[in-house]
Amino acid sequence: MFDTATLNALNDSELRTIIDYCEGLLKKRDAERKAQALTEAKAILAAAGLALKDLNARPKPRIRVTVYRERPSLPAPDEAGAGLERVWQETELAA
Repeated sequence: MFDTATLNALNDSELRTIIDYCEGLLKKRDAERKAQALTEAKAILAAAGLALKDLNARPKPRIRVTVYRERPSLPAPDEAGAGLERVWQETELAA
């Protein structure tokens, strides 16, 4: 472990060199962890009878087709012009 006095004694270029080395080391460790996790995940999926590509499968996009439908035709009003009788008219007449 570096002591703060040791770090304070270094010049800027030496500090940048140490920082670059540390960042590279962190990236390397991260890549190793990801590779290990991937192999573990593949082993678990293989035990379940699946493959990694089975998890990445995306559903097929639905194809939207415009459907034209006829509007239902209403019966022609009778000669009095009453047309369709409504429910409330039937209940008032029945009462």
